[in-house]
Amino acid sequence: MFCLVVGTQKGRGPRSVLIVDDQKEILESMKRSLESQGIEVHTLTDPRLVVSYLEKYTQISMVLLDVDMPYLNGVEIQRLIRQNLSDRSDLKVKFMSGLSEGELHHTLGISRLNFISKPFGLNDIVDFLEEKYPDRID
Repeated sequence: MFCLVVGTQKGRGPRSVLIVDDQKEILESMKRSLESQGIEVHTLTDPRLVVSYLEKYTQISMVLLDVDMPYLNGVEIQRLIRQNLSDRSDLKVKFMSGLSEGELHHTLGISRLNFISKPFGLNDIVDFLEEKYPDRID
């Protein structure tokens, strides 16, 4: 249950990250790991605060959302971002999940979602964040 928001620089890795998760141990672990790579890290424990946080911290240019969280799932958060931050066309959205593709489809009715599977290593998440292809939700 994890949501990560990342700012990127053209041709370089992420530089500014907002991590949102209801599990503090995941927040702390990701914060330490990403800061060790020179990435600025912000954290939230409530996914309902993502839109207002992005309004305040406009340097953030990528959002990595856990698909399965309390209050709002990642797909719902993405829709809120698109509805409320339409002037932020530069904002990229990516997903992660501890669920399999089959579980995502069965539980949330989501298929063909490009996501990184948890657990993942630091190199895996950095590589995923640097991928250039568009993400899909069906």
